[in-house]
Amino acid sequence: MVEKSKGNTGKPQMPDFSDFEREDIGFAPFWKPEEQAEGEDPDFIYAIPIGRDERGEFTRYIFKNLMPEQRCHKGPSKGGEDVVVPYGGRFSTSVWSQLQETLDFALACPFPVPMRIIAMFKTETEGGREMWNFDVSMPKETKEKFHEAKMSEERRLLSEGVELKPVG
Repeated sequence: MVEKSKGNTGKPQMPDFSDFEREDIGFAPFWKPEEQAEGEDPDFIYAIPIGRDERGEFTRYIFKNLMPEQRCHKGPSKGGEDVVVPYGGRFSTSVWSQLQETLDFALACPFPVPMRIIAMFKTETEGGREMWNFDVSMPKETKEKFHEAKMSEERRLLSEGVELKPVG
């Protein structure tokens, strides 16, 4: 807030910037699933999807972390630095095709959708791109509300004459 100084100088008095806190305006750290050694638990996140970041070259999903700590990366995907996102912090993921429909619908829900996303295994497409197979789970009450909301949306679309086609 800029206040006028006392007196008739008409010059604004500047605030004490030592009380200001820095706002992070860069890209959120990103979770890139890592293959685990045989016998180890698979890599996963437990978070609430809260948005999509469509700035720049890549679209990413933004999550609110629900784990005590989430291992992520910051900077370029190759050569970036490892960072830890605390509980409640934000991080992002790529738009993995297997997760896209579920995450887009979760973002459209009028209630938060906490979910556990497990990176089960990685394969490579014919074009040489990395492709993960995921497993998604959510609390029972959330899953019931989530599926009821999906059914309600499908009924709405059908009532409007929209033909629902299978993906793929």
